[in-house]
Amino acid sequence: MTASNDTREPGRTGPTEPSKYEAILQACVAAIASRGVRGLRVNTVAADAGVSVGLLYYHFTDRDGLLTAAFEYVNRRQRAYRSMGDRPGDSPRTRLEHHLLDEFQDEPAVVEMSAAWHELGASAVYEESLRLALASAARNFAAEIAEEVRAAQASGEVDKAVDADRVGLVLTILMDGLDGRWLCKELSTDEVRDLLRFTLKAYLPEARK
Repeated sequence: MTASNDTREPGRTGPTEPSKYEAILQACVAAIASRGVRGLRVNTVAADAGVSVGLLYYHFTDRDGLLTAAFEYVNRRQRAYRSMGDRPGDSPRTRLEHHLLDEFQDEPAVVEMSAAWHELGASAVYEESLRLALASAARNFAAEIAEEVRAAQASGEVDKAVDADRVGLVLTILMDGLDGRWLCKELSTDEVRDLLRFTLKAYLPEARK
């Protein structure tokens, strides 16, 4: 995924303060990653971002608006992390593997985004405003992986009998499960990556000769 440089609030026109807008989102994500959605306090986020509560509400209207924007921000950032390992000469299968493995890195910023995503996903059970956004992001991610599987099939790296859509869904569900165990340190980064490689080998057999 490629992060967007457009930090304007959806639905508003004219100039805003991108640096303040970004600071609010970063403070919100950090708060969610460390204290959870239920522990999120708008006043605290504003203070951590160095802005007034009024400016926060100007950009995000209310707490639900802030949570939705934070979710979209985390989604964009995670997309960027997943593509960090891309190289011009990568084959479709190699690129697919990078996009899955690079979601699990020991970099503090990556861990923070994963923690925030995990917490926002869990909170979608109770926060209706997040539910549709989560479902849409999950569908899009599964569809992107499916397209990459099809590209690997077209390049002859994956058997054409593989159901790309089903594999895309299974892989993204697996990643959600691994994410929780990784964040709890039940599994190390290396162990998670090994499990993903094992799964890719099982679900994406090489093309028959």
